[in-house]
Parts: sequence; C-alpha cells; structure tokens
Amino acid sequence: MTIRRSSALLARLASLAFVTTLVAPAAGAVLPSAPIQAALEKRDPEAATAAADAALKTFPKDPDVLLWAGRAYGQRALTASVFTKMSWAKKCHEAWERAIEVAPGNAEARFELLRYYLMAPGIAGGSVEKAKVQAARLGELDAMRGYVARGMVADHEKKPKEAEAAYRKAMEADQFGVQGPIALASFFARQKRWPEARAIFDRRVAADPNDAFALYQLGRLSLLSGEEMEKGLTLFDRFLSLAPPRDGPTHGDARWRKGLLLEKLGRTPAAIAEYREALKVQPGHTGAKRELERLKAA
Repeated sequence: MTIRRSSALLARLASLAFVTTLVAPAAGAVLPSAPIQAALEKRDPEAATAAADAALKTFPKDPDVLLWAGRAYGQRALTASVFTKMSWAKKCHEAWERAIEVAPGNAEARFELLRYYLMAPGIAGGSVEKAKVQAARLGELDAMRGYVARGMVADHEKKPKEAEAAYRKAMEADQFGVQGPIALASFFARQKRWPEARAIFDRRVAADPNDAFALYQLGRLSLLSGEEMEKGLTLFDRFLSLAPPRDGPTHGDARWRKGLLLEKLGRTPAAIAEYREALKVQPGHTGAKRELERLKAA
C-alpha cells in the first residue's frame, strides 16, 4: 500500500465523529483497561498505546482490554508518521477482531470493527460484505447501534434515503444519549442541512439548559457551518461553565474549537489565548498544539 493511500485511510477513520464511552468501574474496582482509558481521555496516544501493550501482556484475552487497545492503536495511527500509520492501523484491526472472538456479544468492539471494514481498502482488511455481517449482528445485540450500523452501510453505498431512515431510528432509540444524536446530526451536516442538525441539540437544551453535550455540539455546528458563530462562542462558554460529560468532549476540546471559531471571526490573538488555555487544562491536546504551531510558523 502506498503512503498516500495509507494516509487517506487514516484520515477517513479520523473523520468518523462517534464518541467512545469511558466506562466507570464499580466502587472499589479497577478495570484492567483503566490506564488505557485514562490516557485516551487525556488525548495522549503514546501513553495510551504503552498502556495497551502493558495491559495485553497481562490480560491478552480480556475483551474490554482488547476493545480499548484497538482504540489506542487507532488514535496512535492518526498521529504517527506516514511510515508507521498502517502498522498501527493493523494492530487496531487485529485487537477488535480478537475482542469479538473472545466475546461475541461485545457490541462496542463489533461497532468499531464495522467502521474499520467500511473505511479500509481491501488490501488493509476492508470489506463492505464483512461490514454488513457486523451490522446484522449488532442489530441483534443493540437496537440503537444496529440502526447506526445500517445507516453507515447505506451511507457507504450512497443510499441517502436508507441511511437517513436508519439514523432517524437510532435517534429515536437514543434521544438523550450520544451515538444516536451524533449519527443523525453528522448525516445532516454532511448534506449541509444545518438547521436540521441544530434542531436535534436545540431540543435537548430546551429540555435541559445544562445539557453540556448538546451545548458543545451546537457550538461545534456553528464552527462547521460558519453560521451563528457569535452564538457558537457563547455556547462554548456555557459548556465551559459546566462539568464536562464523562462520555463526551473535554474543556480542552471546547477551548480548541472556540479558538477555531475566533480565527474564523478574524480574532487571532483571542484564538491563540484559547489554544493556550486548552493546553493548560489538557497538556497533550493535539488540536490546540497543532494550531499554535501553525500560527507560529505563519
């Protein structure tokens, strides 16, 4: 596989907007995957892969460790050099395949594997037919994920009506969760249907003004669309006044995206201040670091 193709693969994998859920262990218990999760929460892929390697030495058949190891390897692939990206992607793929071998009912691992099958070229293990098999199995294990999976397959096959119908069902099954709303909003965003995307999260904020996840997503949509950008700044500020959701974006993420919004509005000094704040609260934040380096080199 050429370097260009491998880079394109990882870019497509990175574009998927689904949020992984950090698992809170029972009181007094420490999950073997906890160090991996902690490193990923800090957006530190090098620490995450080191933790994954260590955990797999002790727990090579633990499905939760395999799930999070795959996520760690996937994140490392996104930041690795062009010469090592595909080796990390391969480790990610193998970890998820092993996860469902040892625990066929592991819906999260099946979902991650389905995404890989859809995005990767055949030479790297991609296969629409394999993705369809995972989508069918997911529907048996978890209705909401099954709908999202079917939507993703339809999207891949350029069947927008089928994709929208599936994403709407996912949304109905998960209105105040994460994956259902993100799936439908992302579909609308790809089609530039910004009012419909915003409406998903506007309804949530109307029901709960302190819905941090919804506030963040509305701010993010302002950034993506270039619409209501001043309002987007206010939305990020409201998010920053609340505790960040455990299963969602961080304060570092909000500072980073607020900085991007400020740049779009022509307020570069204020944007730089936000990127620096992002790195204060989250020293390993890749996005904030990248933007500061870009502006320094300009």
